[in-house]
Amino acid sequence: MKVFVVSAGRLKEMKGWVPADVYEQLQLEQQEGYVGPVASPNPMVKVHGPGPEGARCKTCIHLLRYRQGRYMKCELRGDLTHGAATDQRARWSACGKYENYKKVP
Repeated sequence: MKVFVVSAGRLKEMKGWVPADVYEQLQLEQQEGYVGPVASPNPMVKVHGPGPEGARCKTCIHLLRYRQGRYMKCELRGDLTHGAATDQRARWSACGKYENYKKVP
């Protein structure tokens, strides 16, 4: 199922090309202020849950950097490959296993 995030002006333009039930649902969501589910692209959030508010993978001790920081992997993901499928983005929201690499003793 696709999730549409629609501005007020764009909703009127959509009336002719989306099914009537989808259009009605979008109208209701817009009136209630709903903009869709907040989903994290980080696969580790799906496994371990969300981390601290505002924390990013770039400050986590589990983020491994290869080739001068060009490719990043999370050591907690398990089967790491040399391909893009297991790459980790530094800007992603941190997961529940987040540990800041700048711990203060």
